[in-house]
Amino acid sequence: MNTLTTVIIFVVVLFLYIHMTAQFKKSEDLEIYEMDYISNQQLNETCELRQPVLFELDPELFYNVEINNDVNIKDKNDFETGDYITMPYSNANTLIKTDPKGRFYSENNTDVPYNKQADDYLKPSFNVISRQDVMFGAKGARTALRYHTGSRKFICVNTGKIQIKMTPWKSRKYLHTVCDYEHYEFRSPIDVWDPQPKYLNDYEKVKFLEFDVDNGHVLYIPPYWFYSIKYFDEYTQLSEYNYNTAINCVANINKYFMYYLQQTNIKRKELNAVVSIDTII
Repeated sequence: MNTLTTVIIFVVVLFLYIHMTAQFKKSEDLEIYEMDYISNQQLNETCELRQPVLFELDPELFYNVEINNDVNIKDKNDFETGDYITMPYSNANTLIKTDPKGRFYSENNTDVPYNKQADDYLKPSFNVISRQDVMFGAKGARTALRYHTGSRKFICVNTGKIQIKMTPWKSRKYLHTVCDYEHYEFRSPIDVWDPQPKYLNDYEKVKFLEFDVDNGHVLYIPPYWFYSIKYFDEYTQLSEYNYNTAINCVANINKYFMYYLQQTNIKRKELNAVVSIDTII
């Protein structure tokens, strides 16, 4: 092996090492940044600080997404699992609009028309995977506290208003984190809006950011920040945009392997049954 080849290999390995370690960079400052959106480059530079960022975008990007497919419904009281109930959108919409206790919300609905226009504003450089989710919920419903390991996650408020609780990575030792590779979800079983008695002592040791996000605003959620969403209005719809760069995929290859290994071990049963609203209330 000649000197030139050795130098090239060294440079390539050093390049990969620097960019791989950057994927695990974390910020622990308990503060949120607010900015005026100027360009995609400016947004990417701000996101590299690994702090939550709140900003406004072009109002034309925000519209009530029409859903014609089945959607996934989750009960806010079920923090222990990542399972959903699937039902037609019309039934889910009726359920959520007539939910007096604020129990139900819908997420993980990726089978919707992708809004490519948003990519021009949000997508990072060297992106290889893009995923859009449409989420909605009854007033008072809230999601599990969770974190992600992707390059970018943006929550866009299409209609209504949400409240957010966030806490940095250093809080994980008090959050009893569950790594659910069946659903590729990393969450806490603690209801941070109404903590269960058995978790109360640990909950009181955690400091949170708590703030509102209004219609027309976008929240950037950095990787390894825990977050929970609470639906504030009668009907609130969100669009979530997730992006993974090539380097990010390589950095998370061990987690992807665990996910696909888990999928091969699951025996799924297909149930030819119609789920009625009365069944789950």
